[in-house]
Amino acid sequence: MGFNNTPITSANRQTTIGSIGAMGYTKNVAAPRNPTNNNTVDAQNLALNINQDDIQIKAKIKHAEADIFSKDANTPIGLDNLKGVKIDARNATITLAGKELSSTVNALAKKESPMIKNIAFDFLPDNKAFADIKLKKFINFNVKIKGELNANPINNMVRFTPTDINVNGIPVKKVMDFLGLKIGEMVNIGKPTGSFFTSDDSIYFSPTKLVKNLDLDGHITNLTTDAGSISVFLGEDGIAPYQPKPHDGANNYVHIQTTNMNFAGFNLKDTDLALVDGTPNDPFDLLNDPSKKVIKKGQLTIPESFIDTALKKKTEGGSMKNMRFTMPDGNGKLKASMWGFLPISLDLNFGNSQNGDLKVTPDNGKLFGFIPLPNSILRKTLVKETEGSVEGQGVIVDLGKLADLETAPFKSVTHENGKLILTM
Repeated sequence: MGFNNTPITSANRQTTIGSIGAMGYTKNVAAPRNPTNNNTVDAQNLALNINQDDIQIKAKIKHAEADIFSKDANTPIGLDNLKGVKIDARNATITLAGKELSSTVNALAKKESPMIKNIAFDFLPDNKAFADIKLKKFINFNVKIKGELNANPINNMVRFTPTDINVNGIPVKKVMDFLGLKIGEMVNIGKPTGSFFTSDDSIYFSPTKLVKNLDLDGHITNLTTDAGSISVFLGEDGIAPYQPKPHDGANNYVHIQTTNMNFAGFNLKDTDLALVDGTPNDPFDLLNDPSKKVIKKGQLTIPESFIDTALKKKTEGGSMKNMRFTMPDGNGKLKASMWGFLPISLDLNFGNSQNGDLKVTPDNGKLFGFIPLPNSILRKTLVKETEGSVEGQGVIVDLGKLADLETAPFKSVTHENGKLILTM
């Protein structure tokens, strides 16, 4: 029995996209699942490496635009944990390496059918592919398949349709056609609701369903292949080639507009954030490449632990040793060893400078816990350790040097227990 190609329909409004629309296919434009926490992402030139249980995927994302929602309206989006996140990819151009994708499909297929002992496949130019399937049902079968790959927009899948089938060295495609047999009847794998399955005359897989705990929707509109790789296009990217565009002067970036999101230890509210690749000569690996964070508006909440770590990294090799920073009552408390043997403590009061920069004013400095230290000495030390500059009684801290963070001028700098709150 063949797979039922039922068109995607919705009560939501729909738009027709290019030639796909001319064939009668439509792209669903869904209303936000959680209008109070709607976050958007656009990205360019990313490297995404996934190694999760049986899932091994190396992907290059030339371009992506997506809406991201928290499944719980009261919980911020957490990019470090996607279990509670829903991602709707509106447009994307994604290239997958065949070797790792073959390993992933092999692992998934063996779980779907005990008959399957191994699957290996490779991509060839001009939307061609080759699959080598080893089966065992009473006896061993080695099924080699050559075929064509096509996007299947109705079912949001990649479709592999055999043009040549060889079983244990014997060509059988013409015999199958004569007898009316289909590949889905010879090799029954999975269910149409899964990420990989056979049905009727084709083999299907869904790139958006391969990764566990990732709730990802995307409308596949086109694909192309090269030797060893496949490029899948979602949304409008499948109709017209994506034209690269820079962001903050960079070609490798992730741009996030968020209502409420936790990221890298920060909480961001109503924020415009860009992550810019620090190694622009290759794709942006979010996990391993250094990046500059650019925030143009919004509210940034920084926990004391981040400030503590940033100060320690910045002052490595300086005169301040064994640094410990806390904000127990909203005001900063800093303890350290000057030159490694003189214990000092001081308060750090946070505010904004005349130009809207972060300003830190040292106060209440003590040596050995009881000998007062002049504020002038504290300012001089703080300037040296943070590469800052003096303004009045305080020190203007360059967040770009301290934490690779570039921001718009601050409208206010406030705090609460254990947190510093910067509003732009």
